[in-house]
Amino acid sequence: MALLLLLQHREQVTAAEVARELEISERTARRDLDALGMAGVPVYSVQGRGGGWRLVGGARTDLSGLTASEARALFLVAGPASAVTPAVKAALRKLVHALPEPFRAQAEAAASSLVMDPQRWGSSRIEPRPPRLLSELQDAVIRGVQVRLGYVDRERSETERTVHPLGIVAKGPSWYLVANTEAGRRTFRIDRVSSVDPTGDPVHRPDDFDLAESWRAIADEVERKRTPHEARAMCAPHGMGVLRMAFGDRLEVGGSTTDGRIEVVICGNDEYILAGELAGLVEYLQVTGPPGVREHLASIGNVLVERYGSEERVGLQGHATRSGPAAGRTVRPARRRSLYDRRVRAVAAFSVVDACRRDGSGGSPTVVLDDGPFSDDERRATPVRIGVSHAAFVSPSGAVRFFTSEGELPACGHGTVAVLAVRAQRTGRADHVLQISGHTIRGRAVRVGDGCFDAAFEPGPITLSPATSDLSEICASLGVPAGPPMFVATLGRPRLLVPVADRRILAALRPDLDRLRAATLAAGLLGCYVHTLPDDGGRCAARMFAPAIGVPEDIANANSTACLAAHLARPISVDMGDSLGHPATITARPGLVGGIAAIRS
Repeated sequence: MALLLLLQHREQVTAAEVARELEISERTARRDLDALGMAGVPVYSVQGRGGGWRLVGGARTDLSGLTASEARALFLVAGPASAVTPAVKAALRKLVHALPEPFRAQAEAAASSLVMDPQRWGSSRIEPRPPRLLSELQDAVIRGVQVRLGYVDRERSETERTVHPLGIVAKGPSWYLVANTEAGRRTFRIDRVSSVDPTGDPVHRPDDFDLAESWRAIADEVERKRTPHEARAMCAPHGMGVLRMAFGDRLEVGGSTTDGRIEVVICGNDEYILAGELAGLVEYLQVTGPPGVREHLASIGNVLVERYGSEERVGLQGHATRSGPAAGRTVRPARRRSLYDRRVRAVAAFSVVDACRRDGSGGSPTVVLDDGPFSDDERRATPVRIGVSHAAFVSPSGAVRFFTSEGELPACGHGTVAVLAVRAQRTGRADHVLQISGHTIRGRAVRVGDGCFDAAFEPGPITLSPATSDLSEICASLGVPAGPPMFVATLGRPRLLVPVADRRILAALRPDLDRLRAATLAAGLLGCYVHTLPDDGGRCAARMFAPAIGVPEDIANANSTACLAAHLARPISVDMGDSLGHPATITARPGLVGGIAAIRS
């Protein structure tokens, strides 16, 4: 084939040219040219000076059906800097001659357009080299023959056994053979294979064997064995990005706690090493178990204080004190933290409100503060420091700004309920006008008990439209079918209204929050409001997932409930927060939404 491609590309070649191009002897080149003619290929020789071998009538072969993009993709993987073997590169270079002329230049350009550097930043440079016996094992897999395999294990013990090669996997710089043995399916690192002797007997290959699926199961089992220990913790929302970078696939993300933090599990191969990794993340984490990891953390902390705290230690009142020649002198804490704490202490009002309670309990904890000389970074830090998911900053004029750990929100329904309750308690008036994201919001809060108010407000214009984009990734991350019609509702920011059949299905949802965050960010959505349909009395249930704004699951979401009431065009009462242990209920009808708010501190 290579000789035929060469003839059609150059129109006429000599035996010497064929020998140089195909890296064979001139004698072999002449023999192969004769063999082409005997095989029926219309090739003939031209004698004398300027002679050579030609195809009769310019006969050609072609790579039938190959498109321009397919040709580029084929040669992209075999450029000068790619990791394929020299044999593959040589084969593809010869194959380029069979391409139609318009494709040829693009294919050659593609071969030199990509550099693949397998080394991660900061890692030592290791030039990947195929294992010595890789080609022999590939040949056995392709031919489907058993081999007598010599193998050196990690203890340097050498054994020999007969295996049934099923496939080869490249993971990073390492190559592995997946094979059946008398003891079951096994995986062998090919760089530890010392000998390969084909027996000629056929491989017994299971009918349902799939190499990719088998490798996924093998890799999952290896990961479980590599990281048998787990540390449980609660993480502040703004620390989740650090955890993902630090632990990657070893991090499992759970649901939200009642104070807005996120439950996480970090896997490792040793409790002490786990504690060492977690010790530098105490700003974000509270490790809850197991006891062994907590004991190691305490021990590491003591050693750090002993080794690095002799010059400066933290006193009982939170001030740093010096030992040695400077003993007795008080060292001021970091200016940034001190200024923030002084500003908080200087605020005239600081209230934590449980918004949208149900039957005298639960609700969504929200902090309401008089706005002050805070930076936006300090506003973002406020809900985390106080232990809630949302913070509302209210100016004397009634302008309100809402923040989570991820940033500012243009609107917050349960936060508005909380603000109305605080202003009603402070002023003794029921009716209030707020300015939220440039919109005038009118609300009313009526006292219904000691520190409790029935608060409601006009949410403003709501736009509704059928969801027309591809929702398969969002539905898959939520764990719901993509069939029922869904709507995008915009009140401040767009969110997706996702119907489910009943409360049992709703309660069983365990979304992949990392995947959902990426999918909602890509779709430009605040989050997903998953709801049941109301019964005859207008009662239904919902769960609001918004990891894109640092709220994996919201205890109560009044704005989304207002959107649902507008969509259904009827009054509704929506139960939320049960999955988080904080029952909440929001009541809504088109043009009005609210709930019961209790000011607890």
